[in-house]
Amino acid sequence: MHLRPLAGVVAIVASFQMLGLAISTPPSHANVSISVSAAESCIWYLENVPTGINLESETKYKGQPISISGTISAAIGFSGNADVPDYATQCSFFNSSLTTKKLTVSLVGSEFRATYNGTIDDSMGFGVDERPLVLETSSGAANCPQVEGLPATVQASWKWGPISNIDDLERSFDLVTYSSTPNVGEKNHFLSGEAAKCAPEVELSVEIRSTQQGPPEGAGLTYLFEGPSLTFALNDN
Repeated sequence: MHLRPLAGVVAIVASFQMLGLAISTPPSHANVSISVSAAESCIWYLENVPTGINLESETKYKGQPISISGTISAAIGFSGNADVPDYATQCSFFNSSLTTKKLTVSLVGSEFRATYNGTIDDSMGFGVDERPLVLETSSGAANCPQVEGLPATVQASWKWGPISNIDDLERSFDLVTYSSTPNVGEKNHFLSGEAAKCAPEVELSVEIRSTQQGPPEGAGLTYLFEGPSLTFALNDN
């Protein structure tokens, strides 16, 4: 350091080296979170199950046997909507090996009682042990498109009767069967609306005739036949 006079003022001149200052930063932590949406669980439904079945004929009975018929289209299917089976909600079976699902139809009762104006005519009444009640699927393939990994099969035809002993009548059959429900890792997610339900159109028919010669007691009037009922149920194996 050098001191020299400057107008009566002594200046102090110093030299030094600037030093860098080190800043310590604390570590930063970020929590990892995961968000996964779970699909709706597939729920099986029965839909469009009839509360009454009307069989009619455009031909009047004139002494010769006539066939009367009517159609139904009960449906079995699955959807992710827990309240309304609108088949618009995607759903998953969640890799479950589910049991087979079936739309089963059963006959309750066996006699058709014929009446005209409230009067019973036994000659026009009959049982399925004498004349069968026949079911035929007319468009099952069109209304039951196949879901990959969940095939549906439809019974082409069925009939109750005739049979010599009504106690031996086989009363139930499987109209629609879904089988091979997906196993782990295989085809466990379906778009409902893409073959998520099966609604085959089924025609029921039976023959009408009198057991007596000549005109029936209610000639010129309308006959009503009150008969057995059909029960539709969702079943497993």
